[in-house]
Amino acid sequence: GRFNSKVYVAYSVFYALGTIFAIQIPFVGFLAVRSAEHLLSHGVFIIVQIYALTQYLRCLLPKQSMELLGRIVLVTAIAGFFMLFLFLLFSGISKWSGRSLSLLDPTYASKFIPIIASVSEHQATTWTSYFFDLHFLMVLMPVGFFFCCSDQKESTNYGKLFLGLYGVLAIYFSCVMIRLMLVLAPATCILAAIGTSEVLEIFAKSFRDYWNSGDESSNLPDVGIIITGIIGGLCYFYLIHSTWTAAEAYSSPSVIMSARRPNGGKEIIDDYREAYYWLRLNTPEDAKIMSWWDYGYQITGFSNRTVLVDNNCLLYTSPSPRDLSTSRMPSSA
Repeated sequence: GRFNSKVYVAYSVFYALGTIFAIQIPFVGFLAVRSAEHLLSHGVFIIVQIYALTQYLRCLLPKQSMELLGRIVLVTAIAGFFMLFLFLLFSGISKWSGRSLSLLDPTYASKFIPIIASVSEHQATTWTSYFFDLHFLMVLMPVGFFFCCSDQKESTNYGKLFLGLYGVLAIYFSCVMIRLMLVLAPATCILAAIGTSEVLEIFAKSFRDYWNSGDESSNLPDVGIIITGIIGGLCYFYLIHSTWTAAEAYSSPSVIMSARRPNGGKEIIDDYREAYYWLRLNTPEDAKIMSWWDYGYQITGFSNRTVLVDNNCLLYTSPSPRDLSTSRMPSSA
């Protein structure tokens, strides 16, 4: 009963515009349509269209005709989905990327695609990284997850169930790759906020009941004050930690680095940017730059030159990272 015309229009417009915009990104292109990672979204879109068409025809056709049409559509949809699945499975048109397979099987990259496993941001996340990025939200996130799954004040809250499921999946993905801490951060913030709000609501209610009853023998207000004070202090230290982390770890561009001198002064290391600017001034506009793939995006952006291999291993010409590595090795006698 939650499907209506507003949901249909919003989802259809979001799907269409999102796919079109994704195709405009050069290294994505038609992978937004062909890749195996996007097949589920295409399937949901098709199901939504079929359901909307069924609801429209139900208003026009008699009940018997509608039941017959429903059976035909159901059988056709199942058969079409099965044939499409077999076609994609055996044709090789749509394949899972190495990064996606590494999420499903953390050992996949180390076995079959070492270049993916060698990247530092594809390594497993350590506990210190969780504390450094999330601070005390690590403690409040499970509390928020508990309240999302146990909140039965009225009917089932699908929004909170979605947040709980999102949090569980985000935790798993962030454990596999440290770069996916970006996926975990929104879920952690929302779940921790729910946990904080629910805990404070419980003790606020206890405060109200205490003052209304006038029972001075109860120790509950003292406990409530202590818990509220602890949460307030943690929130304060979290703000301090977040400000320091953002300033020291996440506010410096990767091409301009800083270091501390022995006397405590700050030294700015600007060699990379100067080198990219030199390439821009001293090479032809149609030059092809051979560099290791880590510097591909930066050379393209700063120097406005084409590279043989970039960070996405998108090949503008023939070499692959393996060919590039081989070219730098001395030839055997």
